[in-house]
Parts: sequence; C-alpha cells; structure tokens
Amino acid sequence: MAAAKGPTVKRFVLTSSSASALIPRPNEEVTVTADTWNEMIIEAYRDPPYEPERAYPVYAASKTLAEKEAWRFVQENNPGFVLNTVLPNLNFGKALDPANQGHPSTSGMVAELFNGNPAPLAGLPASNVRSLITEITSLFALLPIIVAIPIDELLSDPNKLRQLTQRSASSDLSTTSITKLLQLLNTLSDPNEDLIESLVAFDATYVSLTIDNPDLHKLMPWASTHAHAGPKAFVDTFTRVGRWWERGPFSMDVVFADAGGRNVSAWGTFTLTSRTMNRSCTWPWAVRTAFDHEGLVSYFQYMEDTFGTAATFWAGGEKTYCASPYGECVEM
Repeated sequence: MAAAKGPTVKRFVLTSSSASALIPRPNEEVTVTADTWNEMIIEAYRDPPYEPERAYPVYAASKTLAEKEAWRFVQENNPGFVLNTVLPNLNFGKALDPANQGHPSTSGMVAELFNGNPAPLAGLPASNVRSLITEITSLFALLPIIVAIPIDELLSDPNKLRQLTQRSASSDLSTTSITKLLQLLNTLSDPNEDLIESLVAFDATYVSLTIDNPDLHKLMPWASTHAHAGPKAFVDTFTRVGRWWERGPFSMDVVFADAGGRNVSAWGTFTLTSRTMNRSCTWPWAVRTAFDHEGLVSYFQYMEDTFGTAATFWAGGEKTYCASPYGECVEM
C-alpha cells in the first residue's frame, strides 16, 4: 500500500496466466475480451478431494483470483499508476545454468518427459498438453551429429543414425526425412536417376551455389536457380560436377530437422580435385531441404565456398581485389 502511494511508480505489470481467462477446448471457438474470466475454474478447485491431479485447477484458480484482486484494488483505490496484465500460456526456453538452476518450474515437465516420466502432465488439460508437446518438438527436436561421418556410413549402418536420433528424441518423420536427404547426397558421385526421381518432386526447385551469378555460371554452368525443374536438375548437376572434378571424401558434420520432417538442413566437408588442373581443395558445404506433404524434396539449396572451389580451375594470371575500406588492395 505504501508503494502504491509513491509518486515514482508509473506503471505496474502483473504476469498472470491465460488460464485466468479460459482453458481452451478442442474445436470450440471463443471470443476473449477484457471481461472474460475463468469463473468455472474458481468453482472447480474449491471442493475436496485435494489430490495432486487437481494441482492445475488450483493454480488456474489462484491466477484468476489474483488478477481479479489486482483490478479490484485499482478500481477501489485509484492509485497513481497504470496497471497492465499479461496472460501468457506455456513458455519454454533453454535453461541458462542446468547444473545449478535445475528445472524447478515448468521446464521440469520437459526434463521429466525425456526421462520417461509423463506424470507431471496428468493434471493438465488436453489443450495445454498439446501446447506443451508442440513447443517441445519445435524447440528440442533438433538432431545434432557431433562428429563428421561419411554419408555412405550413415546409410549403411542404421545404428549410427538411430543412435543420433534417439539422443535427441526425434520423431519418425524427421528421421525419415534425414534418411532421404542422405540417400540424395550419397548419389552425388554416381547419379542414380531412378532413385533421384523417387526422392524429388516433379516440380522441385534446386538452388545451386547462387541465386543468379552470370560469371560463376560461366565457370560452373549448373550454378543458378533451377526453378521447378524437378529431378532433371539434380541429375544434370550431379553429373556435371563429376565431370568437372574428381570427388574425394564427402562427410556430414551436423544435421538438423524439425519435428514434422518438413525441413532438414545439414553442414559438412568435402574434397574435390579438378580434372583439368589437378588442383585439390577441402571446403565446407551446406544444404537446406524442404519436403512436401508427400515426403518428396520440393526445395533444395546447396551452398559451398565457390571462391575456393573455383580456384581449383585457376590457370594463371592475376586479379586485383580492393575489399578493404582502408584502401588496401590485394593481388591474387
């Protein structure tokens, strides 16, 4: 009360909960206004038995009553500050210090699920469980590969991929999409037209190295955007790359997939030796892949250090580059 009378307090923000307004029900549309209150939950929490499964109704009722009391206070006392309330739903993020902080609040639900204990969800309404699962899969269904593994090994030894996906509690859909990407990348050295057609949508777009770079296209004719070109763009590109270079090791360092398996991105390293100049390089590569509703590749963007790979064709001469804003130029 003393603080409320202080002239320095201009605004007070109360963190409430969406549960103070309502608990959503499946397939039921509701218009929520500033006058919407969860009166039902206030009545639901009062009567015994008081068991752990009823923890959420008690929590929701406490939030509803607390926010009501805050607004009553403002109306009756007319303090010299503005009251605002925010009503968030379940929110999760990375623990800043898991060793010391632990998971004392809602993030403990995530930890318990990964430990095989769904008990903390027992008292939650179905809408909140769906929200929880959605947030968990969007935040935590990333599949990291922490060492460089040759593509063919990931395909030939299912245990390696299975161990990687189990570590991250992946979904079957994301694992399937990663396997399809591995199959596609594994055919780089020997393009299998039938396999590519089984993996790639007929109207897929292939962005190879650049969106549009005429000079790079002169050196590497496949370097451009092949809009809606489908499997043919993959077969042609993979074939010509093999004619320009002799391929060496091709490894994957990291791969990420969303929970639904619709988007997969990967990074790795490769070694190439130009057939004309016999110059070799080992450089990073990256790929972004999108899958359509039928599980086919609909978008494929492949990137590499083209400054480095183009240098394997260098036949002589010098170019002067003036990149530094301080006026220093370099000759290469």
